[in-house]
Amino acid sequence: MKQNILLIATVSLAIAACGDVSTPDVEDAPAADESMTNESALLGEWDTPFGVPPFDRIASEDYLPALRIGMDEHRQEIDDIIANSDAATFANTIEAYERSGSTLSRVRRVFYAIEGAHADDVIRETASTIAPELSAHNDDISLNSTLFDRISAVYEQRSDLDLTAEQLRLLEETHKEFVRSGANLDDESQIRLREINSELASLSQTFQENLLDETNNFELLVTDKADLGSAREPRRTCCRRGDEAWSRM
Repeated sequence: MKQNILLIATVSLAIAACGDVSTPDVEDAPAADESMTNESALLGEWDTPFGVPPFDRIASEDYLPALRIGMDEHRQEIDDIIANSDAATFANTIEAYERSGSTLSRVRRVFYAIEGAHADDVIRETASTIAPELSAHNDDISLNSTLFDRISAVYEQRSDLDLTAEQLRLLEETHKEFVRSGANLDDESQIRLREINSELASLSQTFQENLLDETNNFELLVTDKADLGSAREPRRTCCRRGDEAWSRM
């Protein structure tokens, strides 16, 4: 029962992570392509009812290479933004950055949902391996001076860009994200920040593993029936009507 509940929660999280997806009739949904490989099942389009990840075609060993592929793709998208010879604009810099890393984000959300609900030894080893790699990947982006210069260039002219409220909010939050991640630090401080972030990533993963072990190993043995309470005990419902607190049995 416990594993079934956890699996249901995992699927729910994965569905939410997929963003806006269509919800076809289950009976009308096309059958999965038998020729689909595990890699494409995780990285490709999920042609499944409600956009649920095809867990039956995804093995625990598939997550690590998929995460690394996602990082490579994200890195290339960032390189494309930096290599753009045009002046930095909201579209070619802020929007492009916001849209980057979609594959990595999707795989990460599914992976960590599985890790938290139905982890095996391979999943746990993957989580330990990928934690410092993801930390370094994030630092490579947030501490990229060329990328930050483009973001700052757009930020400094924000008053003249005729942005919508949503666009202005995105611009301000993106700039703030980079500043708070250390983009303005000197080289020596950035090196130290990378070391701290890497250590925190490893320690956080160790904490999560310990927490998962304790949760899975928890048992409550009730030896006294009185500790279970009484089914005949009256139920008290507390409510508030206006400024007057009241209760009823």
